Amino acid sequence: MRLFVLILAIAMVTTCHAIDLKVFLEKFRKTLQTGDSKLGIPVLDPYHLRYTYVNIYKEGLVKMKGDLENVNAIGFSDYKPVRGDFTLIGLKVKLELLWEEMKLSSNYALEGVLGGDIQFHGVGNIDAVLKNLTVSAELSLKVNSTTDHLYVKDSKVNAYLDKLDFWITGLYDDPELSKTLSKVISDIVPGLVNDYQDQISQTASPIVGDILNNGLKGLTLTDLINIITGNSLSRTDSSK
Repeated sequence: MRLFVLILAIAMVTTCHAIDLKVFLEKFRKTLQTGDSKLGIPVLDPYHLRYTYVNIYKEGLVKMKGDLENVNAIGFSDYKPVRGDFTLIGLKVKLELLWEEMKLSSNYALEGVLGGDIQFHGVGNIDAVLKNLTVSAELSLKVNSTTDHLYVKDSKVNAYLDKLDFWITGLYDDPELSKTLSKVISDIVPGLVNDYQDQISQTASPIVGDILNNGLKGLTLTDLINIITGNSLSRTDSSK
């Protein structure tokens, strides 16, 4: 009988200490569109980046370096929360978001190698439409015993892409070749994304972890719960 009561108590505690994040994720879409100075979140949809230097190397897959200017992304906030669970016992988060469509564009000047032997170079424009992009994440949070602040200890991110419409100009300074390769890239990239999940996860997971840790900086567990439940839109002043 005692064992039954213990099991029942554990089940009740586990159930009561799980938070459904879907409502928060729905509301957070607006935050991505307007930004939130209290939380230190800039406007991310539409997203604009004036300039960034690119230097990517993945052995056997791609080696690329160069410049991107006027980078734009539209639709980052237009996701559907498929799953959003935050379990307080163990501080585990499981998310799954679906973007039915996201548009990207940029000016570029790049050179590199694809697949280990296909060299490329070009200066021109890139436009892309991602369709049915699903991103899932599993996060393990921890509390710093000294400051009581949260941080991401472990993260695992996966992405699946159903379709890509891709256009590029200026490859090899050849319009016809650019057109042909645009179609090839549109056709093969979704399969590559879906087939190389381990490589994508190994690359994306630490990046996502770093981004989230920057966002969590200075937040306690109470702060995070208040933000999720809508009871507070600002951080606790830990100096008090």
